Amino acid sequence: MTESLKVKVLVRIKPLQSDSIIKVDDENNVRVPGAMPDEILVFPFDRVFPMSATQADVYAAIQSLVDQVLLGKNATVFAYGQTGAGKTHSIIGTRQDPGVLPRTVRDLLARLKAVGGCLRAGWMECYQDKLFDLRNRKASLDLYGDKNSTRVQGLSFVEIEDLDHFEKEHDAAWKSRATAATKLNLSSSRSHFVLQLHANFSTGGKTYCSKLNVCDLAGSENNKKTGNSGERMSESKAINRSLFELGRVVEALNQSSPNVSYRNSILTRLLQDALGGSACATVLACLSGDDYMETLSTLKFGAKCRSIQNTVVINETTPVQPPKDDGKRPVGAGEVQNPKRRRSPLQPSSSLEANRSDDLVESLLKCKQELQERLVVMEAKVAASEAVPPVPTISPEAQLKFIQEETEKSLIQVINTESLPGLMRLKTIGPSRASKILALREKLGEISSLNDLYVILSPAQTELLIKANMGMFLSSPTLSK
Repeated sequence: MTESLKVKVLVRIKPLQSDSIIKVDDENNVRVPGAMPDEILVFPFDRVFPMSATQADVYAAIQSLVDQVLLGKNATVFAYGQTGAGKTHSIIGTRQDPGVLPRTVRDLLARLKAVGGCLRAGWMECYQDKLFDLRNRKASLDLYGDKNSTRVQGLSFVEIEDLDHFEKEHDAAWKSRATAATKLNLSSSRSHFVLQLHANFSTGGKTYCSKLNVCDLAGSENNKKTGNSGERMSESKAINRSLFELGRVVEALNQSSPNVSYRNSILTRLLQDALGGSACATVLACLSGDDYMETLSTLKFGAKCRSIQNTVVINETTPVQPPKDDGKRPVGAGEVQNPKRRRSPLQPSSSLEANRSDDLVESLLKCKQELQERLVVMEAKVAASEAVPPVPTISPEAQLKFIQEETEKSLIQVINTESLPGLMRLKTIGPSRASKILALREKLGEISSLNDLYVILSPAQTELLIKANMGMFLSSPTLSK
């Protein structure tokens, strides 16, 4: 059974000064100034919390995800926003004022106990585009699957007995998370935090196994304001790059693109089933209002997430029934019955079978990598042994394509190295776009493709940029050959 559900987007605003740029008309709309004088931008959402909203108010709007999990559906909730916007406070909270995560665990435990189910938890973080188990950081974890089912290989789980047991395990795992002080946040997250909960239960004669991800994403950072350098700078680049790739995935889903680049980042692979996949999803967009561009970026991200449609499935497990004895072949004298009984996947041996399946996947991945390495070596040997072929006749279409590709490479080099005056020498790039490119380059660390400029240029504008600047690079050594 499947169900089509849109991603739910909630907005929480950190208590602001009276002259804040953010205005809230009602519980569904946010207003901010536009680029033009007297222009007002209005962003509609599923719920906009007033600045006086409590942790209980926020959880009440997210609590429906617990209902979905107990129907056998996978679900994800993640907080998004700039650093210092209140994401960790909303998701984790304190013992005196708990956030979404402890309230969710409390409700799941109570409701699973009523049906004789169990809850298991695994803690992890995405640090510099690698996934680590916060209870055992010996090596990075692997991901496999697709948007219908994403699995983390090697993540350790613990069965939760009660809320006190959870808090003890959570505190121990939380201490392993990477944090550091910046100019904007004394305890800035240097990684994306994810708690994965597995609920196993039976009801109505059926057995279910569903998953819930609760994520506290690290905030995007402006390195000039945070004062990052050295290791903090490397962490910041990794955070901004992963959030940038998350934005590209959301943009591609909005454009109904056939190719969505989930695999460009560990974060997007982890959230794959929540964005255009088979899970229910809620986004909590957190605003601080002290940076106009960051505030506008968060609002645009949330608005685009709200149009994403997921095809949600129910994760029902059907036990294997033993064959019926028709009585036609009784066991004869001296004949021993087969001791190997047909197992139900609900028996404890199913975990062993799952582990064997994981080992098989890991072995296949290693074999694939070895084959690819051998193929590269073989191709190099063949290329070295072959005689140099005569220069083929190149069609005008192929020549044009080659010139466009070389122009794009040259443009990327200029964009990554030039200052504001150098960028303004590019045709179709004026002062405004040049400034935005510099800001984007500073955030990402490097522009690896012209597709990275999608937040500044549309696909048509990017194509025009390439064509308009072909003449500038026609004298380059590569093109002259």
